[in-house]
Amino acid sequence: MFKQRLTENAKDILGLLNQITPKRSYIAGGTGLALWLDHRNSYDLDIYSPTEFVVEEISRNFEFKIPEFRLISTSWQTIHGKSKDTELSLFFYPYKLLKETEPFLDFEIASIEDITAMKLEAIAGRGLKRDFFDLYKIMQFKGWDLKAILDLHESKYERKGDFTPHLLRSLTYFGDAEQTAERATEVETEWGVIKDFFIKAVSTQSTSIFNLQA
Repeated sequence: MFKQRLTENAKDILGLLNQITPKRSYIAGGTGLALWLDHRNSYDLDIYSPTEFVVEEISRNFEFKIPEFRLISTSWQTIHGKSKDTELSLFFYPYKLLKETEPFLDFEIASIEDITAMKLEAIAGRGLKRDFFDLYKIMQFKGWDLKAILDLHESKYERKGDFTPHLLRSLTYFGDAEQTAERATEVETEWGVIKDFFIKAVSTQSTSIFNLQA
């Protein structure tokens, strides 16, 4: 894995996080993907727990054991904070893993398949430019078409009813994403290419669905 994509502080605190986060927690998000693909810098650690946890207890442990940790906010089963230059978040995430996690520096990293489904889920909510960028890079790296990532999303979240139309609309709606500039220059540089890519991919997939239904 491409550990150079982590800040030095992030590398240093992974062992500590392993001791104080719930068992079987894992890293996903842009940082998890950067460790797999080496595609961009990432400045945060998004940690997902498959079990519920006591927010107050883990927040205290972060403050006592993580160097220069500053608590930013908490909500139900969610903690946001910062340690030096590293943004740190912990979420309860009950959805199944599509593949086993991989060990890395005393912690676990989600598979590309799981991160792909999670990125598409983020875009279906209120996606940022980096979510589109990450999904674009995954599809380029793996050679997946849009149907492949839609299938991964369906397998992970198992929603009742057809969620595909909403996902396809979300992949061509860039209004929310364009309200925020990205820290990673790679994202801003390729933004126009990424929009064109998804507009074409959704058009192709929509045509395929229409032909199947005809």
